[in-house]
Amino acid sequence: MFLPTIFQACLSQWIHKALDVEFTDWLRDQEPEKDQDGFYLSSIQNIVMQMLMENVQLAAALGESLENRVRNAVLYEMENCLIWLREALVKYGIERMKDRTYPIYYIQYLLAIINGCCALSSTISHLQLTETVSPVFRKSNPCLQTSLDKTQKKACHLLLDELQTELQ
Repeated sequence: MFLPTIFQACLSQWIHKALDVEFTDWLRDQEPEKDQDGFYLSSIQNIVMQMLMENVQLAAALGESLENRVRNAVLYEMENCLIWLREALVKYGIERMKDRTYPIYYIQYLLAIINGCCALSSTISHLQLTETVSPVFRKSNPCLQTSLDKTQKKACHLLLDELQTELQ
C-alpha cells in the first residue's frame, strides 16, 4: 500500500506542475501552437497521457499485479488532472472578466483546450482496466469520458460566453 501512495503523490505533483506551466502559457502574449491542419493545440492533455501510459507500460513489464495497481492509480490521477484543468479554466475565465483585453489569445487557448480534449477522448480507453482484471482492482473506477466531457463543456461555455459578449 505504501508504494501506490508514493506513486500517486508523485503523479499528482507532476501533473500539478504541468498544469501550472500550461496556465502560465495561456496568459502569455503568444498564440498557441497549431497542428499541420491549422488547429490550435494544447499539449497538456497529451503530455499527461503520455506520462501516465509510460508508467503503465513500465509496470506491465514488471508484472500484471503491479500493472493493475498502477493502472488504477493512473485512472484516478487522470480524473484529478481533468478536474484541475476545469478549475484552471474557471481561473482563466475570471482573468478575462477582470480585463476584457487580457489574455490576448483567450479564444485561441480555449480552442486549443477543446481540441486537446477531442484528441484525448480517442486515447483514454488505453488507460481503462481490461475486463479480465480482478474485482479488487475494479473498485469504482472513475469514468474518464464523463470527466473529459465536463472539461470540454466548461471550455465551450467560456468560449460561447466570450463570443456572446463580443456580439453585444
